[in-house]
Amino acid sequence: MWFLDLSSRSRSKFFGLIATSAAVITLGAGRAGAQTVLYGCYVPNSGTVYRIKGPGLPDGCRSAQHTQFTWSLQGPAGPQGPAGPQGATGPQGPAGGVSGYQVVESRINAGAGFATGHTASCPAGKQVVGGGYALESTSSDVVWKVIWSRPATDPINTTSYSRWAVQASHNSATEQHFVVYAVCATVSS
Repeated sequence: MWFLDLSSRSRSKFFGLIATSAAVITLGAGRAGAQTVLYGCYVPNSGTVYRIKGPGLPDGCRSAQHTQFTWSLQGPAGPQGPAGPQGATGPQGPAGGVSGYQVVESRINAGAGFATGHTASCPAGKQVVGGGYALESTSSDVVWKVIWSRPATDPINTTSYSRWAVQASHNSATEQHFVVYAVCATVSS
């Protein structure tokens, strides 16, 4: 700890130096660029402060009677503060999730020469969360073409996806079979 005993005239010059230094720091920081240490000169007779050793500035004090000094744009890091108090427990989030997992299947005979669409529907209260199909052929020469496989809405409740729909065709002259699968679950939001 140090004490500074100044006369009233010296005290006003000293505090003038502090105020001027703050102004120079504020104005000089913009010009400082990548500098972390800034240089300045103090004129004892007038209390004037000016910057040196920066871009476009003099390299030294203008007079031997001026006092050179430095300051840093950022001081050293302080010590870690103590941990704050534990915050209040937040409210319980809404219940959610998937339960009641079930796979529903539906088989259809697909006639020759045209596309056949078919669905597998979830039980009441459940939504479709996935689906697919299996194509069954009586011969390896049968070529299937799947036109689409997607979730579908119920014809009555068009806002709820409760079915899996598939449309397919084949090149055989005889009936072939395909199975549509709907993966169903109760979904809570």
